[in-house]
Amino acid sequence: RGLAYALLGKYKEAIKDFNKAIEFSPHLADAYKERGNAYCDLGEYAEALKDYTKALEIYSSDAVVYFNRGVAYATLIDFQEALKDYNKALEIDPDIPNAYAYRGVAKYMLGLDGCPDIKKAESLGFTVTPAMKEICN
Repeated sequence: RGLAYALLGKYKEAIKDFNKAIEFSPHLADAYKERGNAYCDLGEYAEALKDYTKALEIYSSDAVVYFNRGVAYATLIDFQEALKDYNKALEIDPDIPNAYAYRGVAKYMLGLDGCPDIKKAESLGFTVTPAMKEICN
Protein backbone atom coordinates (compact mmCIF):
# COMPACT_ATOMS: atom_id res chain seq x y z
CA ARG A 1 0.00 0.00 0.00
CA GLY A 2 2.95 2.33 0.64
CA LEU A 3 3.95 2.09 -3.02
CA ALA A 4 0.40 2.95 -4.09
CA TYR A 5 0.41 6.02 -1.85
CA ALA A 6 3.77 7.07 -3.25
CA LEU A 7 2.52 6.70 -6.82
CA LEU A 8 -0.42 8.94 -5.91
CA GLY A 9 1.93 11.56 -4.46
CA LYS A 10 0.74 10.89 -0.91
CA TYR A 11 4.25 10.61 0.48
CA LYS A 12 3.45 11.12 4.16
CA GLU A 13 0.91 8.28 4.02
CA ALA A 14 3.45 6.17 2.15
CA ILE A 15 6.03 6.80 4.87
CA LYS A 16 3.55 5.66 7.53
CA ASP A 17 3.01 2.40 5.66
CA PHE A 18 6.74 1.88 5.14
CA ASN A 19 7.23 2.51 8.87
CA LYS A 20 4.81 -0.34 9.57
CA ALA A 21 6.55 -2.61 7.08
CA ILE A 22 9.89 -1.88 8.75
CA GLU A 23 8.38 -2.47 12.18
CA PHE A 24 7.18 -5.94 11.10
CA SER A 25 10.22 -6.78 8.96
CA PRO A 26 13.22 -4.68 9.99
CA HIS A 27 15.48 -6.51 7.54
CA LEU A 28 13.40 -5.61 4.48
CA ALA A 29 15.77 -3.46 2.42
CA ASP A 30 13.07 -2.46 -0.08
CA ALA A 31 11.00 -0.84 2.67
CA TYR A 32 13.93 1.40 3.59
CA LYS A 33 14.59 2.16 -0.09
CA GLU A 34 10.99 3.10 -0.78
CA ARG A 35 10.71 5.16 2.39
CA GLY A 36 13.91 6.91 1.33
CA ASN A 37 12.32 7.65 -2.04
CA ALA A 38 9.27 9.11 -0.32
CA TYR A 39 11.48 11.29 1.86
CA CYS A 40 13.27 12.52 -1.28
CA ASP A 41 9.96 13.37 -2.87
CA LEU A 42 9.16 15.44 0.22
CA GLY A 43 12.55 17.17 0.02
CA GLU A 44 13.74 15.53 3.25
CA TYR A 45 17.10 14.42 1.90
CA ALA A 46 18.85 13.87 5.23
CA GLU A 47 16.14 11.37 6.20
CA ALA A 48 16.38 9.76 2.78
CA LEU A 49 20.14 9.32 3.22
CA LYS A 50 19.57 7.44 6.47
CA ASP A 51 17.11 5.07 4.82
CA TYR A 52 19.25 4.46 1.75
CA THR A 53 22.24 3.76 3.98
CA LYS A 54 20.20 1.31 6.06
CA ALA A 55 18.93 -0.40 2.90
CA LEU A 56 22.53 -0.81 1.74
CA GLU A 57 23.56 -2.24 5.12
CA ILE A 58 20.94 -4.94 4.58
CA TYR A 59 21.54 -5.50 0.86
CA SER A 60 24.68 -3.94 -0.54
CA SER A 61 24.22 -4.95 -4.18
CA ASP A 62 21.33 -2.68 -5.14
CA ALA A 63 22.62 -0.30 -7.81
CA VAL A 64 19.43 1.75 -7.72
CA VAL A 65 19.82 2.49 -4.02
CA TYR A 66 23.39 3.65 -4.59
CA PHE A 67 22.17 5.85 -7.42
CA ASN A 68 19.30 7.26 -5.34
CA ARG A 69 21.61 7.96 -2.42
CA GLY A 70 23.99 9.69 -4.82
CA VAL A 71 21.16 11.94 -5.99
CA ALA A 72 20.33 12.79 -2.38
CA TYR A 73 23.98 13.63 -1.66
CA ALA A 74 24.19 15.77 -4.79
CA THR A 75 21.02 17.62 -3.84
CA LEU A 76 22.69 18.40 -0.51
CA ILE A 77 25.75 19.67 -2.48
CA ASP A 78 27.97 16.79 -1.38
CA PHE A 79 29.31 15.91 -4.80
CA GLN A 80 32.21 13.85 -3.46
CA GLU A 81 29.88 11.40 -1.73
CA ALA A 82 27.52 11.50 -4.71
CA LEU A 83 30.39 10.55 -7.01
CA LYS A 84 31.27 7.57 -4.79
CA ASP A 85 27.71 6.31 -4.95
CA TYR A 86 27.38 6.79 -8.72
CA ASN A 87 30.65 4.88 -9.14
CA LYS A 88 29.35 2.04 -6.97
CA ALA A 89 26.02 1.95 -8.82
CA LEU A 90 27.84 1.66 -12.14
CA GLU A 91 30.20 -0.98 -10.75
CA ILE A 92 27.16 -3.11 -9.90
CA ASP A 93 25.21 -2.29 -13.08
CA PRO A 94 27.13 -0.56 -15.89
CA ASP A 95 23.98 0.01 -17.94
CA ILE A 96 22.26 2.72 -15.88
CA PRO A 97 22.21 5.79 -18.15
CA ASN A 98 21.04 8.12 -15.36
CA ALA A 99 24.03 7.17 -13.24
CA TYR A 100 26.43 8.16 -16.03
CA ALA A 101 24.64 11.47 -16.56
CA TYR A 102 24.56 12.36 -12.88
CA ARG A 103 28.14 11.19 -12.38
CA GLY A 104 29.17 13.48 -15.22
CA VAL A 105 27.52 16.40 -13.47
CA ALA A 106 29.11 15.48 -10.12
CA LYS A 107 32.53 15.26 -11.75
CA TYR A 108 32.00 18.64 -13.39
CA MET A 109 30.99 20.18 -10.05
CA LEU A 110 34.21 18.79 -8.56
CA GLY A 111 36.32 20.31 -11.35
CA LEU A 112 36.77 17.01 -13.19
CA ASP A 113 35.94 16.07 -16.78
CA GLY A 114 32.33 14.91 -16.80
CA CYS A 115 31.90 14.96 -20.57
CA PRO A 116 32.67 11.27 -21.22
CA ASP A 117 29.96 10.26 -18.76
CA ILE A 118 27.43 12.64 -20.32
CA LYS A 119 28.21 11.17 -23.75
CA LYS A 120 27.92 7.62 -22.40
CA ALA A 121 24.54 8.42 -20.84
CA GLU A 122 23.32 9.82 -24.14
CA SER A 123 24.56 6.72 -26.00
CA LEU A 124 22.48 4.61 -23.60
CA GLY A 125 19.33 6.58 -24.37
CA PHE A 126 19.38 9.23 -21.64
CA THR A 127 17.92 12.55 -22.77
CA VAL A 128 20.73 14.97 -22.03
CA THR A 129 19.61 18.42 -20.94
CA PRO A 130 21.07 21.58 -22.49
CA ALA A 131 22.87 22.28 -19.19
CA MET A 132 24.48 18.84 -19.32
CA LYS A 133 25.52 19.40 -22.93
CA GLU A 134 27.32 22.56 -21.79
CA ILE A 135 29.61 20.35 -19.71
CA CYS A 136 31.04 19.07 -22.99
CA ASN A 137 31.67 22.52 -24.46
